[in-house]
Amino acid sequence: MIKTFLTLTFFTIFLMPAFSNAQDDPIIRDIHISTPYAFGTMPGATTGAAFMKIYNKGSEDDKIIKVKSKIAKINELHENLIDPDDGKMMMRKVKYIDLPAGGHADLHPQVHHVMFIKMTEPLVLGTSVDIILTFEKSGTYKVTVPVVHPGVIPEEEPMPEKMTAEQLHDQAVPAYYGDVESTGNPVYKRIK
Repeated sequence: MIKTFLTLTFFTIFLMPAFSNAQDDPIIRDIHISTPYAFGTMPGATTGAAFMKIYNKGSEDDKIIKVKSKIAKINELHENLIDPDDGKMMMRKVKYIDLPAGGHADLHPQVHHVMFIKMTEPLVLGTSVDIILTFEKSGTYKVTVPVVHPGVIPEEEPMPEKMTAEQLHDQAVPAYYGDVESTGNPVYKRIK
């Protein structure tokens, strides 16, 4: 029994780091996620969205290609656009969001966002939701998204010239969406 315990302890402490995924090491990563947030939703809401600004400090173009969360049964990347026929705001699912080398991607209510569909619980003010973003070249990032009051967009955090391992490790993200016509916000419709 003690021999088994010591063997498992040795394996956990000394050998597991050798098998870990290098993409999880924040020191070698070129992605920085700034100012994530999500708007709170009403009880019973079935949709929500996450917003943030994502910087690519690397020398290669990249793409956000997938999103996952436990808050919704369906998680998608979406874009907002103006319908040329009637001038109304609408949204649609996209396969990816471009992230140019040395540039950034804005995920905010008027452009791109992470869409939560068939939410399993509401987005409650003062809490947070974890999402996982998958990039074509940079691997996966877990982002903790604080839930804020609807309509209150947090000020953007400044992008550090040189990011410490702690800054890279402590990155976070957002979430909101809904048909809130009574507040003056546009009603978004899903298109195929």
